[in-house]
Amino acid sequence: MVSDVQKMAQPDMVLAYQSVKDAWIELTSEWACFQETTKNGDKAITVKSRDIPKPLARAVEVDLDRDDLYKKLISAKGDGGGN
Repeated sequence: MVSDVQKMAQPDMVLAYQSVKDAWIELTSEWACFQETTKNGDKAITVKSRDIPKPLARAVEVDLDRDDLYKKLISAKGDGGGN
């Protein structure tokens, strides 16, 4: 009975991959730091924190209405800071 419900709840299309596929060209043309990867058979976009450029980190901060992401990125890179 539970397995029937789980089967009915499964999507007909994996939207995560479709979103990645649709965004791939635009993302990589603007931000070379993104890489397409496959994990457990699923495709995804990944990025290493050390490769994220300052303008991308700032754009994400603005989009998420946060002001701490760039500082965390610099800390993770071990660069010591600076804006």
